Amino acid sequence: MELPLLLAMIATAVLLAAAAILFFERSPSRQVSGEPPSREIIEATLLEAVAASAGADVSGRAAQVAIDIGSWAEAYARRASADERKALLERAAGIAIGTTPVIPLAQYDALLELAFGLGFHPDALARLRARYRFEYVDHAKRGRPRSADRTGGASLFRSEEPGERERLLKALRLGREPSRREIVAAWRRLAAENHPDRFHGREGEERDRAAARFIEVTEACERLLILSGEAGRGTQQRP
Repeated sequence: MELPLLLAMIATAVLLAAAAILFFERSPSRQVSGEPPSREIIEATLLEAVAASAGADVSGRAAQVAIDIGSWAEAYARRASADERKALLERAAGIAIGTTPVIPLAQYDALLELAFGLGFHPDALARLRARYRFEYVDHAKRGRPRSADRTGGASLFRSEEPGERERLLKALRLGREPSRREIVAAWRRLAAENHPDRFHGREGEERDRAAARFIEVTEACERLLILSGEAGRGTQQRP
């Protein structure tokens, strides 16, 4: 892992999160009257929301970050350049990683929503995951479901294995040659059916199956997007 870069990202994100805390203290209703919040405030709020999605009490104010990450990310994207959007996603990943290479599934879902809102596909986050070598687990089950542990981390960039594409297409219920848009649409539909929020508070096998399926379709989407990108360029993408 590029440790100095990652530490710099985390330090910047902490400062931005502090700005968001001050903003929320001055606006208890969580709504901004009059002028819309600045891009800096939107950025800081998104970073704190990603941190809070892990279930931790962020400076005692995690409950104040009750925002829709996707819509706030879209608002940020309308005011930011491509490089600024990319930098925000990297900072958010740095906040999530902190000092551990493993983050909760709910937090990875928050990062996915952020990525979509910023205009990226899941493979953008998968590339960050490979670059900084972090993983996600379903902590409700105290570990990653084995049924979904077929791809992940830097292995996303390995050479295509025999029969792999067919298995990934089957996981997303797709035909032989889907477009990138069709892959993403299939993932969004299936991920919504098995989203952790839908099974929050449930116990036993039902929740575990949903978590395993959510991870399976997410990783299938990431891997198919990477393979389709490699096929389009005719070269193997490296982390």
